[in-house]
Amino acid sequence: MSIFDKIKNTISSYLPGNRNPNWYSPYSQFISQYGWASRAANKPQGDFDVYYEAIKNVYVFRCIQVEIDTLLGTGFQINKLNDESVNIARTNYLTNLFNNPEGWKSEITYAMFHSQYIRSFEGTGDAFIEANHEELFNNENVLTGFRHIPPELLTWYTDTEQWGYRTNPEIRYEPSELIHIHEPNIMLRGSKWGMCKIDNIALAIALLLESMKHNKNIMDNDGLDPHAVISYPIEMSDTSFMNEMNRLSLSAKEKRNGGTLALKGGTFTSPGNIAKDMDWTSLMTLCRDMIIIGYGVPPAMVGIIETANLGSGSGDSQKRTYKDTLSGRASIIEGAFNKALGHNGFEEVFQFNELDTEDKKNRAEIENIRLQNGSLSINEVRSGYGEEPVAWGNVPMNYMNYGVTPNILNPTNVEPLGSTEIDKALQTVQAYKSQLYSSDLINYKEW
Repeated sequence: MSIFDKIKNTISSYLPGNRNPNWYSPYSQFISQYGWASRAANKPQGDFDVYYEAIKNVYVFRCIQVEIDTLLGTGFQINKLNDESVNIARTNYLTNLFNNPEGWKSEITYAMFHSQYIRSFEGTGDAFIEANHEELFNNENVLTGFRHIPPELLTWYTDTEQWGYRTNPEIRYEPSELIHIHEPNIMLRGSKWGMCKIDNIALAIALLLESMKHNKNIMDNDGLDPHAVISYPIEMSDTSFMNEMNRLSLSAKEKRNGGTLALKGGTFTSPGNIAKDMDWTSLMTLCRDMIIIGYGVPPAMVGIIETANLGSGSGDSQKRTYKDTLSGRASIIEGAFNKALGHNGFEEVFQFNELDTEDKKNRAEIENIRLQNGSLSINEVRSGYGEEPVAWGNVPMNYMNYGVTPNILNPTNVEPLGSTEIDKALQTVQAYKSQLYSSDLINYKEW
């Protein structure tokens, strides 16, 4: 190996401690030359009004609520990755920080704070959290709390590459002072803002609203939906016909449920629902399905149970399907928080616990079968629940032969009762019981 290769290998063995790969890349050169192209388009405040109205839709609201409830049910923990030495004091501090994000005096709990930022993230595409600091020791700023900020208050300032307030450009945040939870946009303009699912399902939400209005108009009798038809002869005088109309109008005021259609010299057939009304009903179902698919939430978890349709399948199977989707959403949230923790000098990370999708009853039935056929031992079952082993639980039992499992090499050679470790352990327990009984009896006689 030449001297130049040795120098090259020596230099390449040193890794940078603080990476910043953006300054010298071709992309950075392009952005520096075409500054107009890098100007990020901010979301208009009017868009947030549309998002907040869309969140009121029952299916949108429920889809977001499922994610909130599911992640809240899993709980969280503070971990230190790739290091066995855990700083208990720092871990407890961060745990208390998340449990009381705005301090002990505030009414905001972890559950309320969690609901705020996830509803903002899934409803508008962006969630902003202010990381509060306090100067304590050696003039160091210590992370002391979190506070959710409504996204419509903020905007991106390209002149200083900072987030700040729309109404007061002088107030801007440093990277360590603001947490931005979002799903990145792939377009250059507006890339600082997150993508919103409501933009993809906006048409479905609008059509669903119009379908509901159409059906409501029918129920209010603003449209034509007669339940009965009265046909009068063409020879009937106009005066008599108008008297009948007045009589029907008075009865309709008392009960408007479809109404009655009166015709003079005409014929009306097939009263009731028409094909157009049935199309509106199908459209409502289609829009509902599009909203649920857009958020990736299983229908059963939203509350929709149908046979051989979108909501078919057991709740447990759909919950297992949702686990993969939820893990991806949780990773985006965890990454944003952990980036802020790293900015503030913490090596610990925030993590949601894994979603438990196991069917406890099914697991117990399988374990019972395996215990009875001798393919599983008592201690193996206990270890799965984090329980301590027992002295007699290492040998699989065979209930069919009243002893241990036969030898694999000689299946017919079943050891007789009293010669196995289990039997010896049971005999020891029985002897201990007899000793206790005898001692109690002696004590009773002496008394």
